[in-house]
Amino acid sequence: MFVDIYDQLYISYASVVSTLGVLFNAFLLFLIFFKSPACLTPYTVFLANTSITQLLYSICFLLTVPRVISINLRIVNIYLGFSQFLGHWWSYMIFVTMLHFAVNSFLSIMLSMVFRAISLKTLRFPTSGAFTMCILAYLIPLSMVVSIRDIEITSNFTINSNYTLWQLENLDKYRTVVGTSVAQVMDTLS
Repeated sequence: MFVDIYDQLYISYASVVSTLGVLFNAFLLFLIFFKSPACLTPYTVFLANTSITQLLYSICFLLTVPRVISINLRIVNIYLGFSQFLGHWWSYMIFVTMLHFAVNSFLSIMLSMVFRAISLKTLRFPTSGAFTMCILAYLIPLSMVVSIRDIEITSNFTINSNYTLWQLENLDKYRTVVGTSVAQVMDTLS
């Protein structure tokens, strides 16, 4: 397994921050499920949704520790985490799942803001409404994972080097490198 000094620093930083993310979100979930008062029940749904999403995001980030290089609508990911031992397809799928959790996290935060605005107008907000909002919002990031089957990826050294305009030294020494062109998504949409 090849890593340079900058990769080692990045892996160390990412591991510490992601581990803290897992621990703090697990603690927050404990507080939400066992210590929150009953009067906050609808809001705890939004808090738990955000916390679960960020917990899973941290786990995916810890598994992949991706080094993302993006040049001219081309993306090359160097996977420095455990997923590199699972191969390029699994690394890519865990990375896409991580992005899916990132989008869901943003949506979860926005939903809690919508809930606050609705709560200012009315004193009653059903817990079932909170669950419904979370499930409907989840469909957006879920569509990312479902639609990924149409995107072609490559682990070919020459193609990935072309994607990065041959600017990365030692690209051939990394265990798992996956590249893709975002232009194919635009071609598919048109």
